[in-house]
Amino acid sequence: MKVKVLSRSDASWHGTTDGAGAVRRTGRNPAAHLHPPSRPLEAVRALNAAKVGRMLARPFLFSLEPGHVDGVYGLARSRTTTSLVASASADGELKLWHLPSQRAIAVRTPLPRAFIRDVAFSCDSSRVLAVSDAKLIYAMRVASDGDALQARAGPVEGVGGVQGGTDTLAGAAAAVGGEMSYLASAPLSAIDAHFKRPLFATASDAVEVWDETRSEPIQRLTWGVDSLHTVSWNPVEQDLLASAASDRSVTLYDIRERTPLRKLVMALRANTVAWNPMEAFNFTIGCDDGNCFSFDMRSLGGFSGDKAARPVTAGTWRSRDAEQPPVRARTVHKDHVGAVMSVSYSPTGREFASGSYDRMVRLWDTEASRSKEVYHTRRMQRVFAVLYSGDGRYVLSGSDDSDVRVWKADAARPIKPLLPPEQAALNTASALVERYSALPDVRRIAKKRHVPKPVKAAQQLRAVMAASEERKYRNVKANSGKGKAPKRKSIREKSIVATLE
Repeated sequence: MKVKVLSRSDASWHGTTDGAGAVRRTGRNPAAHLHPPSRPLEAVRALNAAKVGRMLARPFLFSLEPGHVDGVYGLARSRTTTSLVASASADGELKLWHLPSQRAIAVRTPLPRAFIRDVAFSCDSSRVLAVSDAKLIYAMRVASDGDALQARAGPVEGVGGVQGGTDTLAGAAAAVGGEMSYLASAPLSAIDAHFKRPLFATASDAVEVWDETRSEPIQRLTWGVDSLHTVSWNPVEQDLLASAASDRSVTLYDIRERTPLRKLVMALRANTVAWNPMEAFNFTIGCDDGNCFSFDMRSLGGFSGDKAARPVTAGTWRSRDAEQPPVRARTVHKDHVGAVMSVSYSPTGREFASGSYDRMVRLWDTEASRSKEVYHTRRMQRVFAVLYSGDGRYVLSGSDDSDVRVWKADAARPIKPLLPPEQAALNTASALVERYSALPDVRRIAKKRHVPKPVKAAQQLRAVMAASEERKYRNVKANSGKGKAPKRKSIREKSIVATLE
């Protein structure tokens, strides 16, 4: 069978083929009726892209099985590979997961068996560190390939500080097959490892800084608090620490000066602290009122004018009524209706995830006051731990129903490798939705998220309370004398009680 194909060269095109007045062949018909205005067409395409994005949104991937038998309270990712994740549970069990195979490659139960509060990887990810209510810091060796572990399950004799000196590894811990244990002076509630040096910090009745080769802490940092429940190293300015305590305070420390730097007292207790991995001075806390507050540590108070030159001694109390620039949060992230228990930043520093008592996992842009995604399932209970994967494509959550769940960070994005045309189509669709996000139809579809009835009822109740407070302020202002109306403070200011230096 012969097929004849019409083919014409440029020389056969009607008109001049070369020179200044050359007419070249074009594949586009310039007729106006065939090309409607571009903006209305793009608006329609943006609306269609928003609809398709919501229809294809399937955020939940899988749950790691077999899971724990009690609530999951700690999650940590390896700093050298994206495939390893550790989880800690209230049943005293520590698990190391291999995400590509969706299986646990190591399960350990440190003795004495106790509630494991938190877990972290060491600076080189060669060990998994876990802390428990038994005053024990357990270090489990991780092989370099992540497929074999050298550890021994069972009681460890002669733990830190009991045998040997503090300058010897034998005196620091009993190590059998790569397993080590350290003994603290009080029950431990949190742990985090330094990003460059073999150090880690724990939270109990004080912040203690440990060296992996010593049996006793090399620094003990405290500031009039009897109980701390979280501690976090700054990944950029790596000599800075942040902790949150039971007295509603958030404290910053510098291990070079061996002293606390500043304390921020909130109206309600802060449950977690997370540093932005790309912006050295920014951190986010999650509070009992269901809000997340992002701060810039450079603007946490400070006197102005004549008082700027006066020396400030340690322990000087600066209340909000003093003559100083008001201390305020950079951004208040408010969508949760329960206490925020965990916050984790994406490796890009542009977004973070939060887990709450309202059984929700929410994703936020760092500068946005409202969440862009909300994840939940029928069975998922209170969320105590959230974690971004090392490549920023996935979010892990640990909840009170003993499961570790894996979600997509972009709910509508396929997990398969994309061809260049597919990637270009996704980029175009997201750009169109962002460009026309102010259109009512696009905004309504792109922002619509389903939440359970109890959460919806709590949101409506909060809206009624906010409207009542606004109405009360307007009435007070209308019935006050000239210049006597009380000054209104935003939530960025009134949530902060005082700063202490």
